[in-house]
Amino acid sequence: MKRILVLNGPNLDMLGVREPGVYGSGTLADLERLVTEHGERRGAAVACFQSNSEGELVEAVHAARGAYDGIVYNPGAHTHYSYALRDAVGGIDVPCAEVHISDVDAREPFRRVSVIAPACVAQVKGRGFQGYCDALDLLLEGVSERLGEGYEQRYPAGQVIVGGRGLLQEDEEGEAVPLTLPAGTAQPSAADHPQALTGNPAGLPPQPPAQGDAGPRLDRLRAACADDGIDAFLVRDTSNIAWLTAFDGVFDDESAHALLVTPSAAVLHTDSRYVDSARAAASDGPIAVDDARKTHAKFVADALEGPSNAERSSGADAAPEGVRGGIPASTLGSTPANPAQPAVLGIEDSLSLGEFRALEATLAEAPGSAPILRETSRFVLGLRAVKEPTEVVRLRAAQAVTDAAFAHIVAFMRPGMTEREVQIELEDFMRRHGAEGLAFPSIVAAGPNGASPHAIPGATRLEAGQCVVLDFGARACGYCSDMTRTVFLGEPDERLRAAYEAIRQANEQVEAALRPGVTGKDMHELAERVLADHGFAGKMGHSLGHGVGIDIHEEPNLSPRNPHPLVPGNVVTVEPGVYLSGEFGMRLEDFGVITRDGFAVFTQSTHDMVII
Repeated sequence: MKRILVLNGPNLDMLGVREPGVYGSGTLADLERLVTEHGERRGAAVACFQSNSEGELVEAVHAARGAYDGIVYNPGAHTHYSYALRDAVGGIDVPCAEVHISDVDAREPFRRVSVIAPACVAQVKGRGFQGYCDALDLLLEGVSERLGEGYEQRYPAGQVIVGGRGLLQEDEEGEAVPLTLPAGTAQPSAADHPQALTGNPAGLPPQPPAQGDAGPRLDRLRAACADDGIDAFLVRDTSNIAWLTAFDGVFDDESAHALLVTPSAAVLHTDSRYVDSARAAASDGPIAVDDARKTHAKFVADALEGPSNAERSSGADAAPEGVRGGIPASTLGSTPANPAQPAVLGIEDSLSLGEFRALEATLAEAPGSAPILRETSRFVLGLRAVKEPTEVVRLRAAQAVTDAAFAHIVAFMRPGMTEREVQIELEDFMRRHGAEGLAFPSIVAAGPNGASPHAIPGATRLEAGQCVVLDFGARACGYCSDMTRTVFLGEPDERLRAAYEAIRQANEQVEAALRPGVTGKDMHELAERVLADHGFAGKMGHSLGHGVGIDIHEEPNLSPRNPHPLVPGNVVTVEPGVYLSGEFGMRLEDFGVITRDGFAVFTQSTHDMVII
């Protein structure tokens, strides 16, 4: 798989805010998601980086040697004067394609000059966000010859792509010629892309991204059951059911469903309120749907029914042929070596005591040999800890809404407002701009209230000189997001600046260290050391991070109690904090996914201090 680095230069973090008539209403998060998904469709791994610093961008270009197969680069204002970046691009053997969202040839004269393009293999301009995808395609096609000096003299004015053969269109005689835009043609922007919807600054599609496949998920559960000697598994946790079935738009917050999984079947027991949507979602898939009007316990007992009471009382010491400990072999898909052995039914330890007693009693009353109930802990949740690519896309979509909400709320909030006013505006924005709900109730904690990590917003008014903790997340496409930012009302004093620098360093050092093989304990202890080095030893109090997915808290945890190594596909938060009771608290939280060689952060909001 080829690896492509997408670099964005100064002011591109302001996409969606800066001159939307020129650059569109899409945000940097929208752009990065679009290119990442395009890369996935083309079989390429895409990493994204944006900076307003020339030095940081030079370092990013240097670091691309041996790590990436190509660079898609929008230098922003550096285009016109940064010979340092030109030399950086020209000094490595990684092909680079320059991109500009607007048609720079049709704008002010100074924008037509690029000192970086001669060191690049292509230049794409005036194609909006789609231009990044075009540039990625050119790199994957193997374009490698640099444009060189005087490139602009060799191509007609208005050409969209320079380098290679460019994007081609047919002229009147059917000949392939470079694609051009006539003077006065409106340039494509993020709003021209079907994912950039009115009232949806995160650019979410009208339908959720592709859902995962229930078949492989069920197979993973069956394999885990076989390893544990479990013959069938009863799932009652709604999030576990949603993940195993891969159904969209069926489940709500009510615990109204049961899923029975055996080696050859999976049956969802539900009721009339959900059956139509469940059957529609199950169409042509591996999940059968049963809406019989009976309790879940009776559904399980009937499904696992074996020999009659008379047969059990006859003293026969062997079950009838084709019956495995009360479960028909046709259901289990195989006949055991010892068919008289009672079957083992796995259950979740989250099952309520009352429901457990009812299940136990119903199975005991049923004909045939009652199965042995095997309590399991976090059995399905452990499988969910490794996210599939389709899940990562959904998590990114949820975070895009959350990033857009942060940009909105920092422009909205002012001293004198109450925490509750800010919370209402923040949550309303997320719901109106792509969220199907909230990942959790938002935290807005001003001044001393911030020292309580799970403070409940109330009537406290925001005051100048304070910091305010904002911890919030959207739920979109069935998945959660989670981020925390601490903003400052007026210039912070030295104590606040020192604390913020501590949590920023802890966050960034952990994110740089995250990769397969490190443990949750390792990462928590690293964060604690960084905080201690900055004079805030013992001032965090909570674990560094947790998994995120369908639920806001999943596995794995970045915790001193987690000695297990992280693996690719784990999604975790990184949220160091400092809490000084009676004074202030602050936290800086991102979340992202463990990759084969590092950590890809979903959160796109800045780590720089935000001062209102």
